[in-house]
Amino acid sequence: MKRKHTSAIIAAGPAGSAALKEPSRYYLKLEVITRKYTIMHVTDVHVATAYPDESEEFLKEAELRGGAYFPPERGFSAADRLPMFFEKAAETGADAVLLTGDIIDFASRANLDRLSDALAASPVKAVYCLGNHDWSSMYNYHSPEHAAAIAANFDRIVNRSGASDNAACLPLSPHYRLEDMGEFYIFAVDDSCDRIDPAALEAAKTIFVPGGKPVLVACHVPFWSQTLEAPTRDYWRSVILIGGSGIAPDENTRAFMDLMLAPDSPVFAVIAGHIHFNHEDMLNAKIVQITTEEGHAGAYSVIKIEPESENVPRSPNLP
Repeated sequence: MKRKHTSAIIAAGPAGSAALKEPSRYYLKLEVITRKYTIMHVTDVHVATAYPDESEEFLKEAELRGGAYFPPERGFSAADRLPMFFEKAAETGADAVLLTGDIIDFASRANLDRLSDALAASPVKAVYCLGNHDWSSMYNYHSPEHAAAIAANFDRIVNRSGASDNAACLPLSPHYRLEDMGEFYIFAVDDSCDRIDPAALEAAKTIFVPGGKPVLVACHVPFWSQTLEAPTRDYWRSVILIGGSGIAPDENTRAFMDLMLAPDSPVFAVIAGHIHFNHEDMLNAKIVQITTEEGHAGAYSVIKIEPESENVPRSPNLP
């Protein structure tokens, strides 16, 4: 598999085009596919809104997180930008939009409605997985009680269109989404608590089959790699990555990683968010990991997956 990366710059153009940046572009090559696929990656938009009749905590959170933490950028709020990503995906002919968590900043009714409406209206297939902020709250961060109370909301959002025929054998769950792209799978998995949910591990056991259909894994929290450790520590003053010198994986997460990283695993790429900057590296000899800058600022990536026969230059910074 060969790769190429082009860095993002701010777009200039007609009114409204400044809402989104020029994308970072990545090129992957896959032996078994017969046509080109275009995947748009959007992450960490952090929409922070609340209806006037919502709880005082959500109203305060909308004011603080939508103001001091994630203020409007170049005249556009995160809520303004969210539908623009889907419009851009249609404009660029994307086969799917990957949304790898923290699309909303907390689970107010207003944020959930914005997310659900944007996914429902998308002219392009949209595949979404949870981030550490989507379902949580700064006043009740990662509380099991809070998660249980809103699980049904995310079940209907993650599985808004049900399962594809080839995925019908898997039970529907808010903790993963299996999307059949024809020649490969997208497996969007919840690692929003810095660990893989047991339901996602069980699903992975049926998908990560040696010799099976290739799999692109989408998740929120990236996996540790040597080249990602230093920039993550510099940015966050902590290694907020799963594995290695970062966050120690629990038993389920370690089992998931072992399946994913096995020499005969069908996984060929991991696409993640969470760290708010662009990065590309290798998790092992064949799995590339790509992270994308925060969508709140209008950033996104375009990932081209092309047949091995296509003449795409090799990235100079990867083996």
